[in-house]
Amino acid sequence: MSGLGFGAPWLLLAVLAVAAPYVAHLVRYEDRAGRAFPSLMFLRQVPFSARSRRKLADRALLALRMLAVVALVLSFARPYLQFDDATMTTPQHARVVLLDRSYSMGSGARFERARAAAQQALRVDDSTTLVALLVFDTSASTLSSFASGSAAALQALQLVRPGARATDLSKALAYASRVLAGSGVARRELILISDLQGSGVGNEPSLASNIQLQVQRIDDEVPNNLAVLGAWYEQGQTAAAFTVHLRLANTGTQALSSSLRVFVDGLQAALHTVTLEAAARQELAVPIFVAREQLTRVQVTLGDDALAIDNDRYLLIAPPRPVSVAWLAGTSRGNPYVNAALSNSLDHPRPNSSSATPEQRAELALWSRGARLVVHNVDVLSVAASDIERADVIVLDGVIPGTTQFAGAIERRVAQGAGLLRVMGEVQGLAERKDTSPTPASDAALARAIAGVPGAQQRARMSAAGTALSALTPEHALAVALQEASLSGIAVWRYHVLQPRDDERVVLRFENGAAAMVERSHGAGRSATLALSLRSDSSDLVLDPVFVPVLSESLLYLSQRSVARMHYEPGSALDVAEYADAVVGGAALARALRAQQAVQLRAPSGAIEQLAVKQRAVLEEPGFYELRAAHAAPLAVAVNTLAAESLLDAPTVPQFLARLRSTPAIVDPAALIEGAEQGDTRIARWLLWLAIAALLGEALLGAQLARQRAPQPQ
Repeated sequence: MSGLGFGAPWLLLAVLAVAAPYVAHLVRYEDRAGRAFPSLMFLRQVPFSARSRRKLADRALLALRMLAVVALVLSFARPYLQFDDATMTTPQHARVVLLDRSYSMGSGARFERARAAAQQALRVDDSTTLVALLVFDTSASTLSSFASGSAAALQALQLVRPGARATDLSKALAYASRVLAGSGVARRELILISDLQGSGVGNEPSLASNIQLQVQRIDDEVPNNLAVLGAWYEQGQTAAAFTVHLRLANTGTQALSSSLRVFVDGLQAALHTVTLEAAARQELAVPIFVAREQLTRVQVTLGDDALAIDNDRYLLIAPPRPVSVAWLAGTSRGNPYVNAALSNSLDHPRPNSSSATPEQRAELALWSRGARLVVHNVDVLSVAASDIERADVIVLDGVIPGTTQFAGAIERRVAQGAGLLRVMGEVQGLAERKDTSPTPASDAALARAIAGVPGAQQRARMSAAGTALSALTPEHALAVALQEASLSGIAVWRYHVLQPRDDERVVLRFENGAAAMVERSHGAGRSATLALSLRSDSSDLVLDPVFVPVLSESLLYLSQRSVARMHYEPGSALDVAEYADAVVGGAALARALRAQQAVQLRAPSGAIEQLAVKQRAVLEEPGFYELRAAHAAPLAVAVNTLAAESLLDAPTVPQFLARLRSTPAIVDPAALIEGAEQGDTRIARWLLWLAIAALLGEALLGAQLARQRAPQPQ
């Protein structure tokens, strides 16, 4: 070792702050030495003289303060050790052992053989050789940093087990290159111990040209392995009937038979015996029945074999959570045209795509995405807080809630991420209905959420050149979703004048150029205002075939509902709020998250993680995770291993080396520092602990000196 280097040397300038405690100890102070004497209140006050110190006092206190400053500065400057290979007394050789711990390494005795190979590679008797142990799957990490001797690395090796993640050799080689670059040693050696899983090699694995690579392939044959490579489902003729499709494979070298069980919510629903020839594949369809409108767990299990982790497949039959629409109108019966348009259910037959009109194709697109809207008609006079809280979209159909309580509740719900659609009404001509006494506070709350500013009311009658709707803004999400379905040319008799604000956009216009639909963002939510009513006495919109897809897509767009991701692998990140908001059965959990209540994530092994602060979690185990919150039913998440990892196909070592691309030697100082920091972060930690200890000592010593100098009672 030739010295100490710093990852952020510019921070060393802050060491000048060490002068602050020194100056503080030399500041001027008042000489208040005197003797207490009674009855001096009538004497003239004489100011105390001020003097500068000529010599330091409390030198121990000063030393502790200066030590704390120096230790903090050095810690934040990221120190690391520098090695010099100029002489034979310093390290000349850096060796990294890169061990594969992906789940394919758990096949048979592969990992035990790999561990034995790693032990042999780590044992060095030469004090000039530095050794480090790295492990990898989809990512790489350092288990034992560079050290002379192999004791620490051998001890860490005993704790390594194959996991459930897949293989990524490209990331592993890139990480090992950076670690070796940070060693500061000219001679660099990398020993890769892996089964060279074919799915993990990638297209162009690369390695720095100044690294000597040695590959030890663990390639024992596995004659008895059946795997479930995939599982998906298809809905039958009824809402409860499903068919589970399975893709099976024999990755071994001889014919195999095994039992296959299908469990639905923990109960065995089917039992089959499967037989596959060597290297054969088979697809199997299993009919099952599930409960309607709920998340159903399906587990497929094969009998035991050499690689147990690929014998199970976990599937969630999860219809998307319906979009809840609170339709606030002057009656609890709602809008008859809307009720007729959105009366579809999951039992509704699939539209025929052959010879379909553009409007029918738009409706078919909605069906294929599993979109379903549930409208709750609410009389605005009897609206409850729960109606607003559970709604994904709130529609004000010709009405404005005037009370501060519900106007504020609507504004808050939209700010949390809900949608708001204001349909300009047709009560008493074009005047909208105020159903309760409005207040300035309620008007202000709604004004923050509602898009557009109503202007002077207009009453236009159709003529030969009458008013009609034009096309949607081409780049808008609604236009993209509706594709060929168009609003252009639909006749309009009566409408409101709508003035967009500066931060709002016009989604739809009339042919005369006036705004027909205006949109804005409010908090995390979206708001839109339609300048005409959804009734037949103001336009032909509700009578046109395009009405169903336009209304459905508009409500889906305002709800910001995304299709839930249902396929997770070990190492995937789960966005809890997004998942709960999109999956059926997750409404209660979504409300708990919005209320910032504590949420637990229970792993298949039973381990529990608290998600009170963060709403993202990393899923590491295959199986069913559970999200739990108070007053909410558990919500399942399915995690499966990567199917390609079960194939156990691998290139030979010459084939792998032929695909390996050589890159220039890493000479970037930033890369050198990154590798060095892997082994020398402990120096910064020690300095940080030293600074903390110095500050504690300074506090204790300062308190003691203060007590000693305190005036003693006479």
